[in-house]
Amino acid sequence: MLRYRNGSTQELESAWFSRNATWLCRNLPQCTPICVASAIGAARYLHRIVPGEFSMPTEPTLMDDNIYGTEAAEILHGLAGNDYISGYHGADQLYGDEGNDTLQLGGNGMYAGMTAVFAMTMFADGGTGNDTIDIFTNASSSTAIGGDGDDIVRLRGVGGVTANGGIGNDLFDVQQVGIAVFTLGAGNDTVNLSSNTYFAPGSSITITDYVQGEDRLSLNLNSWLISWDGSSPFTGGYLRLVQSGADTLVQMDRDAAGTSHSFTTLVRLQNVQASSITDVDLYPVAGGGRFIYGTTGNDTLLYGTANDDTMYALAGNDSVDGAAGSDTIYGGDGNDYLSGGGGGSDRLYGETGNDMLVVGLNGYRAVDNVILDGGADDDYLYFGANTVVFGETRGPSATITGGTGNDQIVLLGSGPATVDAGAGNDVLIVGGTDYYSGVVPNPYTITLGAGADTVALSGTYTTISGPLHTITDFNPLEDRIALDSAMIFLTRPGGPIVPINVANAFAQGFLRLTASGNDTIVQLDRDGGGNQWNDFLRLQNVAPSAITEIGGYRVSGGTIDYMLTASSPLFSSLGNAPVRVPLRGGGGNDTFTGTGGMDSLSGEGGNDTLLGLGGNDYLVGGFGDNRLEGGEDNDTLMGGGSHDLLYGGNGNDIITYSPVLPYGTPTDTVLLDGGDGDDQLSSSSTNATVTFVGGAGNDIITVDGFGTVTVDAGIGNDRVTMSNSFTTMTLGAGADIVGMRFYTFTTPLEQRMIVTDWQAGVDTLMLYRSEWMTGYTSGNPFALGYMWLLQDGADVVLRRDYNGGGDQYYEMARFQNTSISSFTAADFEGFNPFVAPMITSVMGGAGNDFLSGSTLANVFDLRQGGDDRVSGGGGDDGFFFGTAFTAADTVIGGEGTLDQIGLQGNYGGLTLGEASMTGVEMLVFLPGNDTRFGAGSADSYSYNLTTANGNVGANETLRVTFNTLRVGENMTFNGAAETDGSFLTFGGLGNDVLTGGQQSDGFFFGAGGRFGAGDRLDGQGGTLDQLGLQGLYSGASAIVFGASQLTSVEMIVLISGGDTRFGSGGLGYSYDLTMHDGNVAAGAQMQIQGNVLRADEMLIFNGSAETDGRFIVYGGAAHDALIGGAGADTLVGGAGSDTLRGGLGADVLRGGEGNNLYDYESVLDSRAGSMDQILEFSMDDRIDLSTIDADANLSGEQAFAFIGSAAFSAAGQVRVTGSGANWTVQADVNGDGVADLVIAVTQASPFALSGSDFIL
Repeated sequence: MLRYRNGSTQELESAWFSRNATWLCRNLPQCTPICVASAIGAARYLHRIVPGEFSMPTEPTLMDDNIYGTEAAEILHGLAGNDYISGYHGADQLYGDEGNDTLQLGGNGMYAGMTAVFAMTMFADGGTGNDTIDIFTNASSSTAIGGDGDDIVRLRGVGGVTANGGIGNDLFDVQQVGIAVFTLGAGNDTVNLSSNTYFAPGSSITITDYVQGEDRLSLNLNSWLISWDGSSPFTGGYLRLVQSGADTLVQMDRDAAGTSHSFTTLVRLQNVQASSITDVDLYPVAGGGRFIYGTTGNDTLLYGTANDDTMYALAGNDSVDGAAGSDTIYGGDGNDYLSGGGGGSDRLYGETGNDMLVVGLNGYRAVDNVILDGGADDDYLYFGANTVVFGETRGPSATITGGTGNDQIVLLGSGPATVDAGAGNDVLIVGGTDYYSGVVPNPYTITLGAGADTVALSGTYTTISGPLHTITDFNPLEDRIALDSAMIFLTRPGGPIVPINVANAFAQGFLRLTASGNDTIVQLDRDGGGNQWNDFLRLQNVAPSAITEIGGYRVSGGTIDYMLTASSPLFSSLGNAPVRVPLRGGGGNDTFTGTGGMDSLSGEGGNDTLLGLGGNDYLVGGFGDNRLEGGEDNDTLMGGGSHDLLYGGNGNDIITYSPVLPYGTPTDTVLLDGGDGDDQLSSSSTNATVTFVGGAGNDIITVDGFGTVTVDAGIGNDRVTMSNSFTTMTLGAGADIVGMRFYTFTTPLEQRMIVTDWQAGVDTLMLYRSEWMTGYTSGNPFALGYMWLLQDGADVVLRRDYNGGGDQYYEMARFQNTSISSFTAADFEGFNPFVAPMITSVMGGAGNDFLSGSTLANVFDLRQGGDDRVSGGGGDDGFFFGTAFTAADTVIGGEGTLDQIGLQGNYGGLTLGEASMTGVEMLVFLPGNDTRFGAGSADSYSYNLTTANGNVGANETLRVTFNTLRVGENMTFNGAAETDGSFLTFGGLGNDVLTGGQQSDGFFFGAGGRFGAGDRLDGQGGTLDQLGLQGLYSGASAIVFGASQLTSVEMIVLISGGDTRFGSGGLGYSYDLTMHDGNVAAGAQMQIQGNVLRADEMLIFNGSAETDGRFIVYGGAAHDALIGGAGADTLVGGAGSDTLRGGLGADVLRGGEGNNLYDYESVLDSRAGSMDQILEFSMDDRIDLSTIDADANLSGEQAFAFIGSAAFSAAGQVRVTGSGANWTVQADVNGDGVADLVIAVTQASPFALSGSDFIL
């Protein structure tokens, strides 16, 4: 807007460079961009500036302002400077704009403090700079945006607050709080709960984007905690972390064990795993274990830390992993999965429910002394912790209690164990010395308790030479001992170990019973040679004569091989339910059918069929190709043959497969089908191709081995854990949990999974971070460079780098037919996959890629070539093609507002198709010395690109930036085909030939001589195509336009050095422009806008060469010199003492403020039929006629004589007529009494013109 002396104003039309618009542009990462920030327009705001005391309302300044509002709803801006803005009270909007500002929402004490919350919406935006936003109000909704800079957001009211820190190291200072939601933004941010923080009733603080290891929660514990000695507040019972779904709650009990206070939630950290919180995150908290609580629902992400944690899962069907350290875990009510994790003296208590307790899940991880207590109901207890030092008898000890219920207890650990199976019909699977590795366990002492119990000597871990396990209360009439004969009876006939099909173990010299005091010792000679008897089982207070069979082998000889029927004898003890007599086959192809009760069937050798029918059955296939069907109820199936088919049927079944022959062969094929029910399926140490079918129910599937595995988890909330090379999974309906454990016997490239039907936001991948991340302690593995999520065609791929260096990623998991935009932190234990440094990158291949981005900003590396189809999704995305961009590529920018295509290389002539580019807001052309993407500093690149109609959306703008191109790096851009979109280009130092489209386009050239003689612009269609200049274009850098340099350009905008929208600006830019006759078409008009130039920025404009067009020129605040052409020009000087020369044609000349000079060189410049108009002429202005020869009849140059209002009497006279503020100046140069020069003059204030107003 121009403001004239008489108070009148004029709006300036400008669509690109001087309008009130906000361009939020940036370049590809780390590129020096042309950034266009918000311009200050002419809008007026309701506010008042107080320079010490209240004054009348006025506009903000560019200095340091104090601005106070009223109780009305107001919009207050600070503009530049370090401003103080207070809204006082009202539904205000406060904008700090530039500078280090202080904004106060509220400020009237009667509306803050502990008063009631009132309905009102307030808003504060600090803008750029280090701002302070003080929320001194109880309004129901206050929004604070810190913006760029290290900001402070301070809460001093109990209303509702939403605060976003923005970029920078921000501080959120909480002194009083109601309902607060913080988004910390980029940077190392701190949330401070001060010593006197007041928490209103029902208050809450939620942090939406807390980043472990970067952000910090400052707790003033000394002021809060009662009788605190400064030690770990977790172990002291003052603090605890509660995993609430994907979130972590930080809770405090002020007096710990006292009764005056209880745990209350201080802060909710959204999408943060409690296990990832370290001492760095909580200040000043000393090291030590954590108290981590679940909820009363089904917790599936409860994970411990590396310290000694105490974890309470509470009610619900929970999944808990203690991780490293000596952890104590309580399952509470419900069917829980408790894992001690790696290392430490873990204590696991299942409590009520059908629980699964695991220590050393894969049987290879050493831990310390542990306790497993199943509690009530039917539990599964697994002790599989070995110390892998071959031939040594050492390892962690265990105390294991089954409790009441029909429990399954698996003892495969190498340390000593004391076992009390408890009441119920329990099954114990007992290990021993590994025949192949020589790992020797310590002995187990087993008390079976009431019920018909089964002790099964497991295959792979069965005694050779000790230890001697003891059963303290074996009852021959109820309890039984089962043998995995296919792995117990072995020989080594001069070569590999070979299983022996034994039909009569006692008669053939493999088993015998001996008396030892009141006890019976069961001895084994594994190869039946009769010369190497080893004690492996002591049955206390049982005589040998009371034993009739061991493992289905009669002591008297032969095997027990009959069919169980409804009339088979029943045995019961202490009121327990009847149990059928165990059935074991021999070396033939047997078919055994159980009953409706609990059966124990073992096929031994041959191709056997075992049918359990009803009851909780125990089925062992042995070697051969076997078919096992559990039928109804909760069955246990153990397969070991080459081509076993294992069907659990209905019920909560346990199905395991471990080959009889060591590891089997790659040609083996095995099926584990759980059927309906909550089943547990597992395989181990096999080369076979294994297929798992979970069926309906919440299944647990554990995969271990070398072969290829296929998993169909079925309907239900399933848990699949793989510790093998390769697994293909179909998870089915339900919220499933998938885990990949580190597998020692493969390479990083080989160990991977494919999931065919991943449900993003529903399923969860357990990362087991400490197992395979070298150097990892805590934090987001994506942010630390260990993991990388990317789109690969129709699939999403999770890659991992073992050392976090970001230099060697391997595919870890492939999620088929998914979009990366659907993934969130909930898919990865609460870790956000879309954080720096790596996860937002998407790498294309050399083929034809189909890639999709996420909801956040992605960078697509497409340098490998191919006809790629790429969709950015949400966020501001970057598509870097290098030299590989062709018309066959398709780029869809997506929902972002600044999607960019980056090119680097020589493009000799690329013409895009309509589908080549849509929804893209910026094209970036990089120079050869930009080495970020592999170019060498000596490279030099030039570009020639033509767009198609449709590349720019209707009424949208495509920014084309090549401002970093060097001298010799030229740009040819042709957008003429575009009909309904527009272009904004940013020129470089080379020779640029730029053609716009059919709408109004902008061409910007910055400092350093970016616009030169080699540049040519053609605006094409549109009514306001503009050339924007910002730089020192004067003196040696003055611009003399050539005939073809400007075509169809309607405006030249000259930008001040103080305008930082297009970069850093400068101290002062002046402009010297000389136009060519060909720059303005016949009958057309060109505007030159210099109205924003400062007093130290001069404009010299010479349009005298123009013969058939006209100019409208606006000067700035300096002493400008403006010369028009032959047309009817308008010259406006603005502030400063300006010189205006209209030239030929009926010109309008307005000098504006200052001592202005209106210069005439010829009487032809203002004739009676086309006279000039001088507007706002003042007593300080002058009309210069000195260069005109006043008397054409005389030789030489004569001066004019002023004659006032008298009539002409001779040549060389100047006269004036008129009155008030309107006057006419006339000059006669030939003496005919007729005015040869006529000028109309309108004054700013009326006064009579005299000779002193002229230079004659």
